[in-house]
Amino acid sequence: MGMPDPIAPDDATLHADHALVTAVLAGTPGAFEQVVRSYQGLCWHIVDRMVRHPDDTRELCQETFLRVHQSLHQYRGERPLKAWIAQVAYSVAKRHLERRGDNGKVAQHGPA
Repeated sequence: MGMPDPIAPDDATLHADHALVTAVLAGTPGAFEQVVRSYQGLCWHIVDRMVRHPDDTRELCQETFLRVHQSLHQYRGERPLKAWIAQVAYSVAKRHLERRGDNGKVAQHGPA
């Protein structure tokens, strides 16, 4: 009998994610706000580490959650909602860096 995969999401996580997404798609009051509250810290962490500018980070996190809201019907539940939102945040930040001319390079820690 093998060890469980420590990276694999558990059924409870996927079930809770599915219930939350279903509530958002059904228009349940407060459901999307719960998504934002649950994952805004994650979004900020990912975006800020890439762009290193608080005003840009704030705007890009807003754009991330706008895209999440617009695309939530595409979420299939094969992986945790957290991972899906993290991918959206990363894509939004990467696109911003490319438009800005940084060629998608992630900001480095400390002085160069």
